[in-house]
Amino acid sequence: MKKIILLSAVCASILLSGCASRYVGPAVLGGVVGYAIGQSANQPRQVSQPNVIIVQEHSLCDKYTVYNERQSCLRGNSQRIAEDNRRREQEAYRQGYGR
Repeated sequence: MKKIILLSAVCASILLSGCASRYVGPAVLGGVVGYAIGQSANQPRQVSQPNVIIVQEHSLCDKYTVYNERQSCLRGNSQRIAEDNRRREQEAYRQGYGR
């Protein structure tokens, strides 16, 4: 970083002092810009990727390998979950109603 500041200061002093002709000024400026680009390209890039967590859900119905048996088990499971939800909603309603 110090080199870039030093080179840009030298370049600015040459351009502003009037010593640079119309060919030398752009060449020095191009050299400074090229040097800055080269220095930034030499720095290693750090790529961070978030940790990916894969969760496999295991069902109670995994033990059934026949398609129809598995579907029946899944229907029963979803019905049980729906009944539990209804029961909890009724309890919450009764609690809120004051019974």
